[in-house]
Amino acid sequence: AGTLVERALYAFEQGFVPRFNITNGLGRLDFRQIESRGLFLALFRHMQFMARRGCWRTAFEVNKVLLALDPVQDPYGALLTLDFHAMKSQQYEYVRQFVDDWTWSRVDLLPGWAYSRALAEFMLEEGEQGRSMDLLVEAILVFPAVLPVLCAKANIDVDSVVLTHPYFQDRQTAGESAMTQMQLLAQLFVERSNALFRTPEVSRWLQEGLLLALEQIALGGSTARDITAAPAVIERKRQAEQQLCTYVVPERISRHVLVADMDQLKSGLPEEIRTATSFAFDPLPPADDINVYDGLMGGMQLSEEQLLRIPGAFDPELLGNLDQLDEDGLPVMQGLLARIRDLLGAGELEDPGTSSDEDADAPA
Repeated sequence: AGTLVERALYAFEQGFVPRFNITNGLGRLDFRQIESRGLFLALFRHMQFMARRGCWRTAFEVNKVLLALDPVQDPYGALLTLDFHAMKSQQYEYVRQFVDDWTWSRVDLLPGWAYSRALAEFMLEEGEQGRSMDLLVEAILVFPAVLPVLCAKANIDVDSVVLTHPYFQDRQTAGESAMTQMQLLAQLFVERSNALFRTPEVSRWLQEGLLLALEQIALGGSTARDITAAPAVIERKRQAEQQLCTYVVPERISRHVLVADMDQLKSGLPEEIRTATSFAFDPLPPADDINVYDGLMGGMQLSEEQLLRIPGAFDPELLGNLDQLDEDGLPVMQGLLARIRDLLGAGELEDPGTSSDEDADAPA
């Protein structure tokens, strides 16, 4: 499969116009166009195959290319994997700068980036901890729902009483089978990045950050009003609750879940996404899809009579009788032959069952 994806990328590259450079970060493609969507998917699959082979730097570079094709809409959720690939390829300075410099979207409202930013700072520090602990405490306060999942997945020893605190529980409607957007983002981050937190040094650092965060959380509190933190942190927490604690999941995140090879998360998508039309070659086509191949004549609805006028079209009644041919099926074949004569504009074709030799041998 990896070889076929590489061949697909080569085929796409052969179709690039000379001035289109996919590697300089300036080339853009309209995801609504079905011809463009194949390249997005091929890049995502190539990134996955590189990660499976342990080629983390290559996966990181492909991830950047995928994001650069449409940084505004980010149709395949490339931002949700970029921090992971950067950390695995030890691009800690990149993670630090990206959070400060990225202006296309609110990356500060993605829980994975909050924890990855703190971890990158920890990796860059030499000696005594400083900025990384502040960033970790802020990540815990703003995105507390990540912590119980992360500790369980990374086998970090934390008192269960702490993790059952109301502040660390994501609010969910009773009887709702789908996940909130916050839950999906937390699960995606933890499934990929839990191994980064398994080392003794990082685990100890995370435990210390949790204790410091608990000092700023009111007893029994569960919202931004219940923490004694800097005004900027409280406001960020409020914005995160407003945007992420909802069952309305953006199309890009839903599409990312569908292609991320995490089947356990697909059941957590909204019902309208689970039942929507989707294809392996085009997962979850956008609502504003531009596809000239849908229907004939650019999507026009043609009548049966109009369809039969199209070159190459056959009468459905004739085709439907082909599976019922027997020794008396000559009339059906004659009907098809007559249709072929009309399409080719030729009248010299012979009927089946006759030949010039038979005509010559026939008695006068």
